Amino acid sequence: MSDFRLIVTGSRSWDDIAVFDRELCTVAEAARYAGASRLVVVQGACYPMPDRQTHVRPLRSADWLAHLWVQHRGPHQPLPEVVEEPHPANWAASCRPECRHGGRRIHGDRSSCRAAGDYRNQAMVDLGADAGLAFWDGRSNGTRHCIRALEAAAIPTRVIRPATVHSFVHSS
Repeated sequence: MSDFRLIVTGSRSWDDIAVFDRELCTVAEAARYAGASRLVVVQGACYPMPDRQTHVRPLRSADWLAHLWVQHRGPHQPLPEVVEEPHPANWAASCRPECRHGGRRIHGDRSSCRAAGDYRNQAMVDLGADAGLAFWDGRSNGTRHCIRALEAAAIPTRVIRPATVHSFVHSS
């Protein structure tokens, strides 16, 4: 079985489902043409919290949309198999000696390493991939870090930015 590994990274605020779906479907088709029999969607498992009243997660965050895409669209792709490989960050882990993010973030009686997301991103890249898709709002530092790690590893990466609406005012 020949795998095509795709790293999906993106902003937690990403909510353009149509663009997301189109990009992943395009990669699935390209993987099939490349001779792959399985698409492995690697993502960081950073999912939004469910709504307190409805208990439903909002349809945003590139990681969450990747998870949903594999669950709902993946079986309807041209490849025999589409699977996901989630890599959640270990926020509770001890900071590493090389940690340069200014100490731990305190949350009540818990604390977290500010660099855990970067460590997770690098670990995903270190495992290797055939391609990367980055859904970047232009502000997310974690997505920027993952894009740079993908580029440093020479993994071909497509960066997708949200569509912007420009309105022009005509003066007479």
